[in-house]
Amino acid sequence: MRIKIRLLQEVYSLQQSLGQNAGRQTWLAQERSQTPHPVIVKLLAFSALLSLSPEQTLKALHRGSCGIGT
Repeated sequence: MRIKIRLLQEVYSLQQSLGQNAGRQTWLAQERSQTPHPVIVKLLAFSALLSLSPEQTLKALHRGSCGIGT
């Protein structure tokens, strides 16, 4: 799982939480590319990351540690 989180961090920079429901979080993000574009990222229920608040999720992704299994 940490590899997937690392990949998410390498591809996108989360900017703002747009919503949180049971089973998903929706974020406004910026692509990390030579020509960055705004994108919407949805984190789905099969991720342990969703047990965190949007603020905790953002902090965990920026730290590179989500406290979830490998």
